[in-house]
Amino acid sequence: MSTVSSLLKWLMCVFQVKSVCVLVLLCVPFAMGGIRGPCRHSLTKEHLLHIKSLINNQLQSGCYITYTFIERGSLGKVCYVKAALPWTLELLSTHFHYVSSSENGKNVRALKALILNIYSQKCAPAINDVEEDPVAFERVYYGSPKEALLRMQEVLGLYLDIITQSTTAVDWNCEAEYAQQEPSWTPTSTLPGTGGPANGLLGRNTRNETTKELHTFYKLGFISVTACCGLLLPFTVCYFIKLKKLQNNLHQTQSMSHERFTPYQHSIELQDLSGLPQLHA
Repeated sequence: MSTVSSLLKWLMCVFQVKSVCVLVLLCVPFAMGGIRGPCRHSLTKEHLLHIKSLINNQLQSGCYITYTFIERGSLGKVCYVKAALPWTLELLSTHFHYVSSSENGKNVRALKALILNIYSQKCAPAINDVEEDPVAFERVYYGSPKEALLRMQEVLGLYLDIITQSTTAVDWNCEAEYAQQEPSWTPTSTLPGTGGPANGLLGRNTRNETTKELHTFYKLGFISVTACCGLLLPFTVCYFIKLKKLQNNLHQTQSMSHERFTPYQHSIELQDLSGLPQLHA
């Protein structure tokens, strides 16, 4: 009888230990407050292939667009993504229109659906205009569509870092950061971000395009100066030729007048001499 009771006690202890282990495993995610399952998979590296494909399909040189985006400045990763994510959707809707059946059209639709899903799953909250207003960090940019897409790629890449690397609940409260009047300016880069791959590529593209613009400006200036010189040269040559002819004509006229006046002056002198009284020895 004692053996049976001992066996029952042992089984109860084992059951209690297993129950405690199960409860601990169930409570760990809630205690850590990590990213929820749907949000952790709301953006993957495979999703970023859409933006990469869209970037690769852009023209190397083409039209420029004017668009509004967020300059990161002193904003942290979370607050920068929160402020810039709405502008990525605005950018796609305003400036990137393609035939729906084309590869670019499919990529744009996939990116729009991706961003809308992030909001619908409440993985990233919308901006609360009453308490939060990142207007101090809004900037109007003028550049190529490729540059705009690279900015968008940077924002999506930072969002991917947030949902995959965070072990605690993400604090999306950005009222204090948005209250800053002016974003900090980094002279080593004209682009928002932390200097990641997308940021560096965008910086190189910006510098290359600036160099090309300066080269084109100086080239046009040289062509304009050359054209002006080409137009002025014939007029200058004609002017000097006519001036030389006028000088020659004037010299000939003076010479002829002098030749005609010399005999007349000589005859006058002879007449004057003949009118003088003769001296007698």
